Amino acid sequence: MMKLILQISILVVFFLSFFSNSSSGEMKKNIPVQMQSDTVPSSPGKMKKATQQSMFAGGMDSLKRFIAANLIYPDSALKYEIEASVNVRFTVDKHGAVRDVHLKPKDPVPGFGLAEEAIRVVSSMPKWEPALLKGKPVASYKILPIVFRLEKEDAAAPAPDN
Repeated sequence: MMKLILQISILVVFFLSFFSNSSSGEMKKNIPVQMQSDTVPSSPGKMKKATQQSMFAGGMDSLKRFIAANLIYPDSALKYEIEASVNVRFTVDKHGAVRDVHLKPKDPVPGFGLAEEAIRVVSSMPKWEPALLKGKPVASYKILPIVFRLEKEDAAAPAPDN
């Protein structure tokens, strides 16, 4: 019987090496993470880049561990082997709280509970270190693309010895 291995990729400007975590020996989560530049509203319709980007508490490795520990592949998506990318947009306020979590405007909604799960996990994030503009904490927008991907285990791989 072929086992399904869950691979969750999170794409968010620089590539970091993958993080592997196995729970109960059957599931692996490989999470490459990229972070994009923060944008800060400066006036209606205009955006500026923050002088210092907002950062998940503990850095990128902590973000990968948080996502890996909290993201659950929805049962309906598993049942129908649905794979999709969900771009979640949110604000990190000047105090570091995650606010206004929703899908990136104009992006397609993948269905099967994937969008709802991505939004749930981002909404549950602890405080971030806020972005800075000219040395002062400011609210900033982030986009965190979360790719839900199922990977079938190689059928030719030998079964583990018991």
